[in-house]
Amino acid sequence: MEIPGIDPKEVDLKVYPDRVVFKAERKEEKKEESESFFRIERSRGSFYREIPMPVEIDPEAAEAKIKNGLLTLVLPEKQSVDNGRKLEIKPEE
Repeated sequence: MEIPGIDPKEVDLKVYPDRVVFKAERKEEKKEESESFFRIERSRGSFYREIPMPVEIDPEAAEAKIKNGLLTLVLPEKQSVDNGRKLEIKPEE
């Protein structure tokens, strides 16, 4: 996810077993009085993204890194500890 201009400390990132929730606010930078723009490509304000996961993930093993405005998430799939229980079929007496 690209988040240029956003301070990582201002990001609220939560990982759940079935989704990732991202909230942040891109604050307006101070502009010089003499500056004029034909077009500004980066929007300002707050935004919210909720991304559903196709498989159950392990929130405790999740990692987030940022480099040059690019947020990278590592979301390992949750490993099932419960392999079930095998039942023996007994003949009815």
